[in-house]
Amino acid sequence: MRAPPREPLAVDYGALEGRVSGLEQRLMASGGCSAPRALALTVLLGDHGTEHLLPEGSWRTDSDDATVETVVSRRYGYIEALANLQNLAIDRLTEQTHSHVLFTAHSIPVSYTASGDPYIDEVKQTVELVARKAGNPLPYSLAFQSAVRFGEWHGPSVEEELKLLLDRGIRRLVVQPVSFVSENLETMYDLDICFRELCNQRGIEQFERVPTPGAEQPYVEGLARLVENLFVSERDPCATS
Repeated sequence: MRAPPREPLAVDYGALEGRVSGLEQRLMASGGCSAPRALALTVLLGDHGTEHLLPEGSWRTDSDDATVETVVSRRYGYIEALANLQNLAIDRLTEQTHSHVLFTAHSIPVSYTASGDPYIDEVKQTVELVARKAGNPLPYSLAFQSAVRFGEWHGPSVEEELKLLLDRGIRRLVVQPVSFVSENLETMYDLDICFRELCNQRGIEQFERVPTPGAEQPYVEGLARLVENLFVSERDPCATS
């Protein structure tokens, strides 16, 4: 078991406001730093960093007396956790003939990508890394979900991809979301209820939805390594400047 960190630790849930509000003051109060300096390591529990969800400089503390470093957690145990969970789902298939792995990701507007947003490329890279890590014996493809009804969004949609798969004779489907690190409305309702029902209606005989990483050991340990590495690479948060 790891020893508790010597540095004062504070947790802030600032996603809705894009702020780490009051973090610096709570670090001072809890840890007895002798100087008004703090290092805020903002670890985003998001697998891919679209610039439109996290514009540069949007995460900040309440004054200039804290250093903020923002890190996306995708590379820290995330791929291994997804691969392990996928293999468990494949093992549940009654047979592997006429079977397919469908990766899903939250869509974004095409205009975002046109302006240089790396999200779509990162999602595609994740799909390839997970398939390789899992040693996936099944064919696989990527489709997108959760697009809204304005403008042009990246596709194909999961509904469009389902039609193509059915036309190819696919009857067993392993569905794996790769743009969510924990369960939410878009996995537990959009996929588990709406998409599952559509698949059943269209002729899919077996539907296996792969869980999100959540608290899977490789992912949690990866997050711990991420934070530890950042603290090692940075100066002591209590050090004077």
